[in-house]
Amino acid sequence: MPKINNPHDKAFKNLLANASIAREFFQYHLPSEIKDLIDLNNISLRPNTYIDEALKETSSDVLYEVQIANEQGFLYVLFEHQSTVDKLMPLRILKYMISIWDEFVKQNGDAPLPIIIPLVFYHGREPYDGPKDIRELIKAPQFLLDEVLFKAFYLIDSHDISDEECRERHWAGVVTFLMKNIFAKDVMIFLKTFLDIFKNHQHEEKASNYFKVMLTYIVNAGKINNPELFIKTLERELAEPTRGESMIVAEALKQMGFKEGISQGISQGISKGIQKGESNLLLEQINEKFGFVSTKYEQKIQVANPKQLLIWGRRLLKVNTLQELFEDTDVYA
Repeated sequence: MPKINNPHDKAFKNLLANASIAREFFQYHLPSEIKDLIDLNNISLRPNTYIDEALKETSSDVLYEVQIANEQGFLYVLFEHQSTVDKLMPLRILKYMISIWDEFVKQNGDAPLPIIIPLVFYHGREPYDGPKDIRELIKAPQFLLDEVLFKAFYLIDSHDISDEECRERHWAGVVTFLMKNIFAKDVMIFLKTFLDIFKNHQHEEKASNYFKVMLTYIVNAGKINNPELFIKTLERELAEPTRGESMIVAEALKQMGFKEGISQGISQGISKGIQKGESNLLLEQINEKFGFVSTKYEQKIQVANPKQLLIWGRRLLKVNTLQELFEDTDVYA
């Protein structure tokens, strides 16, 4: 008889794919309080595997769909046939469960997720002595694990935060106010209040940088029904010095290109302002990461279109050199 590669995997899958054997397997190995909730007379084998490619030589899995407490659910069995204990087993199980749910969502949209009951069958050379609970892998106080892990996440609903609270919350308040109002039918509804809140902090370090980011966001995501009024309001509220500090914001407006836009046409000014603001922001981020930007690359950034700036901005998070960042630099020129 020829030797079979990975015999553990083939034997396990062939045997557990048999419904009769699978039913008996679950009868013996599921806790009684859980087993009583499951209809093992109606189990359906799912063909998918969720094992990482690198672990397929040492692991196998089967997934059965069943009724659990009269609702759709899954029994997931991971068969470990590597000789040593995997100390990260709870993390692997969690990843496989998430993959099962991802597949379910692709097929069923936003329907309620089914419960998954995982089992690990281990037959290594030594008895299993590894962690079985994901909480054993996390270094944190026990009370924090009990309070946070697999509990409802902490929700920050901007609808619950009043404008007055935003005024009191420093930069977090400025950002919160802007985000909660950005979908207004016209930015003019909230612009004056936003500028009032911002002016409370405009003398602080990096206030000009923050304002450029927020102004770009307003122009990109907000609805500006009257661009001319929008720009005039910015100039009226921010160009005249207030305690000598609002010139920071006036300079930011100038760098964004809004001053030039007024003389060249309102819509052209807004477009130019967005592009110039995004270029300056990308330059600052590159300087922050690499400490410099060569003249060649700086010129490319200044003339790049918004699509290319977006590609570079996303790539900046992943690359280690400027050469990597600016590869295929002329594709979208």
